Order: sequence, then structure tokens, then C-alpha cells
Amino acid sequence: MICKNPGDVVSPPACELIFLATRAYAEPIGITGTELVFRSDIHQRILNDGPHYQEFTQKIASLQSGTGGRSAPERLREVMKLADEAMEQIGNVTKMPLTNVPASSAVLDKYGQQDATQGMLFAGVTLAKSLASLPGWREKIELCLRILSTSGFEPVIAMTDQILSELFRIRPAADLLFAGETDVAVASRICLAIAGDTEAQGYLTKASLALQWVAAIQARKMPRIFAACHGRLKEMLESPRPLARNDTPREWSLIVNLRRRIGALPDLDSHKDLRGLLSRRANSLIASPKLMELLAQEYMHSRRIMLVLRLLNEVSEPQAKAKLLTVINDLFETLDVRRDMTGSDTKEIAAAFESIIAAISASQDIAPSRKNAFVAALKAKANPASPQTAANKRQNDRTAGGPDDFIVIDGQKIKLKNWSPQGLLFGPFNGYAALGDKLTITVLIRQPFLTANYEVDAEVVRIIDGIIAVRYKFKDRAAEQKVRAFFS
Repeated sequence: MICKNPGDVVSPPACELIFLATRAYAEPIGITGTELVFRSDIHQRILNDGPHYQEFTQKIASLQSGTGGRSAPERLREVMKLADEAMEQIGNVTKMPLTNVPASSAVLDKYGQQDATQGMLFAGVTLAKSLASLPGWREKIELCLRILSTSGFEPVIAMTDQILSELFRIRPAADLLFAGETDVAVASRICLAIAGDTEAQGYLTKASLALQWVAAIQARKMPRIFAACHGRLKEMLESPRPLARNDTPREWSLIVNLRRRIGALPDLDSHKDLRGLLSRRANSLIASPKLMELLAQEYMHSRRIMLVLRLLNEVSEPQAKAKLLTVINDLFETLDVRRDMTGSDTKEIAAAFESIIAAISASQDIAPSRKNAFVAALKAKANPASPQTAANKRQNDRTAGGPDDFIVIDGQKIKLKNWSPQGLLFGPFNGYAALGDKLTITVLIRQPFLTANYEVDAEVVRIIDGIIAVRYKFKDRAAEQKVRAFFS
């Protein structure tokens, strides 16, 4: 049970429970749950409205835990008895000649420290009167922040922590804090700043209400405010809205940054659920066609491999890992660091190879046999004296298909995996094809340094799991010259 005697009703845990039970009633009339606890005029208003009183006491009875096997009617009678006794006590305190409003931390601390049994009743009634005298949510927030930043008495700090956590969740008050911000990335940054992330705090402007919260908290532990931050972040990450609209690279960057920064804040990361939600977003992004948009930001194959290796280390879902391993295999078929780094000196090229080898060796997701094969292939490519076989020449002439590269067969648009002036690799192909078949194919290329649309006569040379390799001849001489110039 949270409440066992009337004095417990005014404790922060009880105020939280009352806030949850009465929020739909309190928010439209402009009060917090804690104000409702300490204002006898609101008590009378609720008592005069029998259905609301019955509704609230039933909700509170159902929310209380550890009931020792008592029946629902017994729990309800107990809650109503405690509520009546607490309202009588608060009514008596309200009639006393308390300090004039507005309240200050000095007044509240003095009340709390003078009387161990009823001091916090005096402090709560005084603060509730002050909040009732203010014109709007902003003024309520600013008063609580002033008290929080100057109080030295823990019970007063805990009460203010509870009220601010309620204001954080009450929609019109929260809209002031978040400045009506609908961008998930910006709103999450405000939550992180209040929870203690110094990097996020650096983005807050001097006029920002969120900056006032940061200054008032002063790196102290505010469990109820931090719990409200956690709840807001969880709500945003559970929604289907992207962190960055129509910008896959920024979406991925935000996922990685949020995971790192939340992990560094124990007050947000204690349940690990936020990082779990971010992992779900990461896995979903990798398993979708958006992965190619992410890779398209890197035009060098060596950098693409390094990016995929980083992604492989950051995702957890087996399906996403399997897809990334397939992409690495495809990229290795076309990797040529020397061509990627044309104009670079030997040391830079060697460093690029060494970085890839180190990343592959450190990966926990690549089988040892595949690691050995990849490293051997890299070393062979790194050695300029190695003989250039026909197979090596064919592989070195290939380039990976980008997110907007396709081929068209009989009106069917198919993803182009890689291509060269002699061959194409595409799929999956839903039609019928057999080795040796002759096909007429339209090739559509949209890459940073080449846009092309040309027809070829092709012959099927390999089919594996719906992925088809063909060699081809150009139908148009001008298209052939354009493509060969791109590869030269």
C-alpha cells in the first residue's frame, strides 16, 4: 500500500498516484495533481460532484499495490476513509493564517523544518495557494523552478520534483517546455538536456524554458522529473514516426547517437527499454530498402565496406545481420581500394586496406573461414605485382549498383546489383530464364557521375537463387563510349 494513514496522502508517491487517477479532470481546469491534493476548494468541488469522487477513489484503489488479498470493496472503503481524513486535515491547515503568497523556498523550508508531523502540510497548502494565484502554466513552471533551485530542504525538493514531473506531462505545460516542437529529434534532445546530457544542453538557447529546468536541477538527482523524461522519450520512440523525415543517413546517425547518449545517463537507461526501442528502429532500417540509401552516401567501395562492418556491429536482429553479410559479400566482389583512392599515395592505400582487415578480424559476426577469405582477397588486391587474371580483371571492372540503378526486361524493373561494360548482375528475377538464353535488356543508371539509359543484347551466364548474371553487347555506340569512359 502507498497510503496507510492520512499523512501518507500528501507524500510525493501518493501525489503521483492521485495525478494518474485525476489527470483527465485536473488538466482542463489548469491544475496539477499535487495542487488537487492540497487545495480544499478543489476537494469541495469534487465532493459536490459525486460521480467524480467515486471515479477517483475507485481508480486510486485499483492503482494501489500490496493489498494483502483484500477485496475491491474493502480497498475502496479504505481509500475513501483515508481521503476523507486527509481532506479534513488539509481543510484545517487552510484556515490557519499562513504566510502570504507567493511562496518561496525559504518559507516552505521553514514550515517543513519547524514541524515534523504537519510541516509539509503547511508547505504544500502554501505552495498550492501560490500556484492557484498565477495566471498560467508558464508562471507555475517558473515558480517551481525558483523553489527547486534555492531550496535546501529535501522534502520540499521532493515535492517540487513531483509537481514539475506533472507539468512535464500535462500537454499545455509541456508544449511550453518543448516550444511546440514536433520534430522527434529536437524533442528528444530537450529530454536528454533535462536529464543531464551536456551535449544536448549546448543546443539550448538562452531564452529556452528547458534551459531554466537544467539550471534549476543543477546536476541533482530528480527521480520524478527524470522518470517523466524517460516516459516522453519512450512515447516518441514507440511511435511509427521517423526520427528524420526522408533522410535515411540522418535517421541512422540519430539512432546511433541517441543509443550512446542514453546509455551514458543511468537515470534514463536503468530499464534498458529505450536502447531496446532504438535497436528495433535500427534493425527495421537495415532490413528495409533504406539500407541502399545509407550506402549511397559513400561512393568509395572501401568506405562502404567499413560502413557495413560498423552497421553489423550495431544491429542485433539475425535477419538484419544476414542481410549485411550478403551486402559485404557483394561489395568484396567489386572492391578495388587502389581505384577508389586514385591520386592517393601508397601509405594512404595501405592504411585503407589495413583498416578493413582490422575491422573484419574484430567482427564477431563473420565466420572464421569467411574472414580468412576476405583477408586473403584484400591482400591479393593490395599487391600491385600480383598477376592480373581474366577473373580478377572482370571483378575489378565492376561497380556496385546504387539505389536508383535498375534493368528492365519485358517491362519488369529489377534491381541492378553490380555492373561493368561487359556484364550485369541483377535480381531477384521473377520471370523464366535459363543458361544461354538471349535477352534484350534496358539498363538504367543514376550515379553521381553517370546518368545513362541504354539497351543491350545479353546472354545468361549464371543463375543462383533468382540472381542472374549476363554478359552483353551494346546496341548503341554512343552509350558504349559513355559507359567505357566512366569505367576508364
